[in-house]
Amino acid sequence: MEPVESQTQAKEPSDARRRALNPFGTKYPDDEKTKEIFLQADGLEIYDPDDRHVLLHWLNGNDDTGTHYIQIIHLTGGPGNYQFHREQVKAESRASLERNASYNLGSYGRAQRDQIVALAKAAKFNPRSRVNNCQTWMRDLLQAMVDDNLLPSKKFDQVDKEVPLKRRVPLHLHAMLTVINRRSCDNPGKMTGDDLRRSRSRVRSEDCCRKQFVCCENKTVVPRRERERESRRSLTDIRERSGAGDMNGSFTRSKLNVNLRRVRG
Repeated sequence: MEPVESQTQAKEPSDARRRALNPFGTKYPDDEKTKEIFLQADGLEIYDPDDRHVLLHWLNGNDDTGTHYIQIIHLTGGPGNYQFHREQVKAESRASLERNASYNLGSYGRAQRDQIVALAKAAKFNPRSRVNNCQTWMRDLLQAMVDDNLLPSKKFDQVDKEVPLKRRVPLHLHAMLTVINRRSCDNPGKMTGDDLRRSRSRVRSEDCCRKQFVCCENKTVVPRRERERESRRSLTDIRERSGAGDMNGSFTRSKLNVNLRRVRG
């Protein structure tokens, strides 16, 4: 069972690790100027809406060659190995910046930027998750910025739709989606009925299905029987939409992405 995400926050690295992660931070630190903050999404086109790296950045300085030194905020790593590092300054050429989609979130003073860094540090995530990723974490961070009057809701809605960002998947569906994700990565051509049965068994055996559980999407308590019914409906929906007439049907990657988005939405 995946650890409860609300129990995991960013940890401070050692001094040596901090220097390795942030080699330009001493030479190009943040200052007191008002700066524009951008959300950057990997690539100019969306190749996989469920796997697109996102980060926040602002400019700390330039050198004689025209290289930009930007301070970035993001969740690093990949499925099963996510990390957050509080301060990172990265060397980036203008050409490199122009190869990625960019959204101007507005101008922020130093105190506001420090507040955003604090919100990022406080954002919860599961480092072992194979369901919720950096797009999920960034959506939570931007929502916290909206709640603290640091970001207009219209700008949030625009970025949420166009990147796109991802809503957090409730914990009681993690087991099912983790099994599906691992199966689709290891054997992208097929998803058998046995996998569906195993995922149903894992969802039922989760501790959160034997207790009262507070859903992280709407903060309301969902009774155990209702959660089990929802899980069964989700599994049935995935099986039917996969095009498999029985429990042993094939499950293609394209159908998998469509069905996972339906469950997550």
